[in-house]
Amino acid sequence: MKKAIIAGLTLTMALSFATAAMAEEKAQFPQPEFMSELDEIGVVYAGSPEAGTKVEFKTKDLNGNEIDSASLFAKADVTMFNVWQTRCMPCIDELPELQKLADEYADKGCQVVTYCCDTVDDSSIKSASELTSDFNFVTLTQDDSVDKALPIEATPTTYFVNKDGVVLGKAVEAALTEYYGKFLDFYRENSGAEEVKEVAKATEARGLFKVKETAANNDGFRAEKASAGAYEIKVVDQNGNPVEGVMANLCDDSMCNMVKSDDKGVMTFNGKPYAYHITILKVPEGYSFDSKEELHTADQPGTMTITINKD
Repeated sequence: MKKAIIAGLTLTMALSFATAAMAEEKAQFPQPEFMSELDEIGVVYAGSPEAGTKVEFKTKDLNGNEIDSASLFAKADVTMFNVWQTRCMPCIDELPELQKLADEYADKGCQVVTYCCDTVDDSSIKSASELTSDFNFVTLTQDDSVDKALPIEATPTTYFVNKDGVVLGKAVEAALTEYYGKFLDFYRENSGAEEVKEVAKATEARGLFKVKETAANNDGFRAEKASAGAYEIKVVDQNGNPVEGVMANLCDDSMCNMVKSDDKGVMTFNGKPYAYHITILKVPEGYSFDSKEELHTADQPGTMTITINKD
């Protein structure tokens, strides 16, 4: 009799595990059809967390108020999370459009939140405050916990997150104002709540339910290997010595790509042919650079040199 009971329990457990596994496999987060066309033009960020990843962070808004992700995302069924910089013109140009979206979708269970990723001191926070003074959406200031949870390589980058703090799909790069409303409409109907509940219900008994956590540890700057069609920028001091750790934006008319010089003083960017405007964001301690100097790449991939003064 005992053997029969044990056998029955074993079969039940096996079926439970199989059901849980099947539920996990079926927990697919629907994606809009137009995501494939965005992928084709290269604006879907491959390094972003997968749909179903729960993200957590703590930071402050521009007024210094403490913000935690759980409370922030709980305010709406879907949050459009837009990452920008104060020195990214495509980002700044789309801010009025973000306000229009915030107004339009306020009564539809959605909110717009922006994260200014270069607000690292009082001066940059002041700049961000001035740029957003006419808008009423929440703007967050830079914090490492945000950068790790929702990594980027270019600005603007936009994520869509549900009220449980779960990422609903891959992030998109570039100013895509004509698509943001479409994303909100789609994710309002496909907010991922049922998918998460089904996985939780099926796996709770065996204690395995954890929404996937991102393993990203990204400092926000591209570190690419040179390809045949790459832009290569050599950064040297006045004596011709390579300078590591110089951070810059390479901007076209839709977004800014962030790059950083490696231990050989080289920045590499595998972008489409374009005369990118270069903005130096940061130089290592002991170096200086005239921020008023206008820098551009050639309109075709190739090599150029930038000189940073060693003090």
